[in-house]
Amino acid sequence: MIGWLKDRLFQKTAFTLDDDPRWKAFNNADHPCSCCGQSFNGIFDIGFDHPSQWPHQNRQASGEDILKVGDEYLSSDLCVVEDGQFVRGVLYIPVIGSDEPFGFGVWCSLHTDTFEIYAKNFRDRSDTPIEGAFGWMCNALPYYDTEDPLPSDVLFSSGNKRPLIELHDGKHPLVEAQRNGITFDTLLDIYKASGTDIRPHLER
Repeated sequence: MIGWLKDRLFQKTAFTLDDDPRWKAFNNADHPCSCCGQSFNGIFDIGFDHPSQWPHQNRQASGEDILKVGDEYLSSDLCVVEDGQFVRGVLYIPVIGSDEPFGFGVWCSLHTDTFEIYAKNFRDRSDTPIEGAFGWMCNALPYYDTEDPLPSDVLFSSGNKRPLIELHDGKHPLVEAQRNGITFDTLLDIYKASGTDIRPHLER
């Protein structure tokens, strides 16, 4: 069922978070937390520097735009290791009551032929020669048990937008989250699991 995600992400719902005081605080950068002065400006994504299969150091920590180790390399969008080729995309999850989705910046493996087409046209994607391909989502996400790769469709876009990652049907909680959306409280749980506990700053 390729393509359902784009329509689902921005689907209007009758429920809104506008009356939740925590949501108001979360989206108001002009009103810092009374205990520490920290402020928030709404939903922010969580991204990953590299796929789980990358065996070398963190690219951002290295200070290199492209980190090369022998024949293996890692950039902000492409990765090649001995066992595969990967592209970075965005796995969006609707937030119930919000017009803005939350995103995980994740890596997906691709078949060699598809990866080579994408990499060849990466600098000029005004007319993407491929629309979608099968891939495996290859990151361990906070809050969700994703130690094993999850099957997905990688949907390519023209311009400089990263591909959309559309998980396949299944019983995994992350698949259900992408299909049905998550509550604001679940979003806060995800942030906490990633090391950013926002909830105490919103409930004062």
